[in-house]
Amino acid sequence: MRTRRSMEELVIKNEEKKEEKDSDLVRVLMNKGSFELMNRFLEKVNDGNVSGKISKVNGLSWIVSRFVDSAGDSEIKQMRSDHFDELSMLEYILKRSKAEGKVPDEFKALLLKQRISEAAPGKKKNNGLDMIKHQ
Repeated sequence: MRTRRSMEELVIKNEEKKEEKDSDLVRVLMNKGSFELMNRFLEKVNDGNVSGKISKVNGLSWIVSRFVDSAGDSEIKQMRSDHFDELSMLEYILKRSKAEGKVPDEFKALLLKQRISEAAPGKKKNNGLDMIKHQ
């Protein structure tokens, strides 16, 4: 029978091992669709694999490291394109324009067009009130 002290030492050792193991891990969030794709891939990998089951942690780590090692300029361009944000781009253009003291010519034309369209008197909308006055 183990003594109280030896039980405490065992618990401490187990906690240290767990902390040591977890120190190499980080949490990653992904969208649901990607998570389902990863799970389907790992099911294929694990189906019939008698040498040991590949965990989600090991599977995702392998996928990421393999992709990053083989990714080139076309993948970088594609990722940027897939995640293009118009507002971020406009903020960048504004910041750059302020720093340079001038607005790019393409944007000058757009701004002028917007200013002209706002300054032009628009047609009055017929909201039905004119008909009431004339009856």
